[in-house]
Amino acid sequence: MDLVPRFPEPDADIILVTEDGRTVEQDAHGALLAARGAYAALHASRLAAPTIPDDAPPPPGPSTCRRAPPMTPRELYGRFALAEAVTWTLLILGMVLKYTGVSEAFVPVFGMLHGLVFLGYCVVTCFVWVDQRWSAGFGVLGLASAVVPYATIPFERRAERTGRLAGGWRLAPGGDRPGTVPERLEAWSLRSPRLAVVAGVVVVAGLASVLLYLGPPVPRG
Repeated sequence: MDLVPRFPEPDADIILVTEDGRTVEQDAHGALLAARGAYAALHASRLAAPTIPDDAPPPPGPSTCRRAPPMTPRELYGRFALAEAVTWTLLILGMVLKYTGVSEAFVPVFGMLHGLVFLGYCVVTCFVWVDQRWSAGFGVLGLASAVVPYATIPFERRAERTGRLAGGWRLAPGGDRPGTVPERLEAWSLRSPRLAVVAGVVVVAGLASVLLYLGPPVPRG
């Protein structure tokens, strides 16, 4: 946005219009407008351009701007619910290919992918559970939906239909003040989403490593 320079008062007796250090027009306001010269052109451009008051505060810089969370609860939960259903399809496909004698190579790959998405879905479920103040029974039902193939889709639609995914993040900056430890942790995550994503990846990777140590996601043989 270009700032328009301070313009002379229209009721001034004499107005001087200079260009490159020399006077090109000199007269009263009305006479200069009637002459349709440089002063009239400058006056017209001033009326067309936006002006900024002298006492207007400066535009906010990077330190005063807050970046909104990238996704709403409905968007985040919907994507993970869909991803869980997709990886269920891949895992079932791998099992079919194995037991029909086509190949056993797909089971560990699809099993690992499904396991990672399963853990991610559980983390997101807990995250949304805390923010949206779900009841304990509904939150546990959300976690259990990941165990049954494709159950995350109807559960997510039920949560949306009953208003449990409505609105933005309750604990985002400027929202409710966190009270419990889970709420404080979530409020920090919403203030620092990039660090929260890194922390989430570390948690999921750690849980996946523990599960791999305990045994494969599907039985051998």
